Order: sequence, then structure tokens, then C-alpha cells
Amino acid sequence: MRRGAATRTGGLTAGADSAPAADAAFAVPAAPAPVEPAPVRRQLRTEFAFELPRGYVDEHGTVHREGVMRLATARDELIPLRDIRVQENPAYLSVVLLARVITRLG
Repeated sequence: MRRGAATRTGGLTAGADSAPAADAAFAVPAAPAPVEPAPVRRQLRTEFAFELPRGYVDEHGTVHREGVMRLATARDELIPLRDIRVQENPAYLSVVLLARVITRLG
């Protein structure tokens, strides 16, 4: 029994008791590897602009429509769960979470 590492074509590499002529019979010419374009490096976005359909009216009567929010972290999602307002009314969770991640409004 011949021992050696298997090659791509199913033959064995030259071992101590393998014949070089037998390996040459099974050899397949190697095709050139396809050239892949270099990957495009993209920077991770952590802030996103948004627009409110109706806007937010502040205490001075100014309507704010555009804003910027950042990505929420695990801490941003866990801290509101301990908030007393959220414990009393679970629907308030989204309000507290948005208050933590909105960085600019107006």
C-alpha cells in the first residue's frame, strides 16, 4: 500500500515507494488563479441622519424636523429597563431608548 498526501487530482504525492512516472500521468496543468479586485474599505458609520415627518415642537414653538442618532449600545438598551417610568409603563421603553441615542435634533 502506498502512503503519501493526497493531491488535488486524486493522486498521491511522491512518497518513499511511489513511482514518479505514475504521478506525471495524472497531473493536470494548473489554470492561472483568477485575479480578484482589492476589497473596498468602508468606514463603519455610527451616526445616522433622520427626518421626522411632522417634526417636534419645542417649548418656544420651533419645529425641529432633522436630527442625528447614534447606534445603540448594549448599555443603552439595558439601562432603561431599570428606569421607574419603564417599570410602571413598558411602552415608555422606546421613549427612554430614543432619548439616549438621539444626539442632535433641529
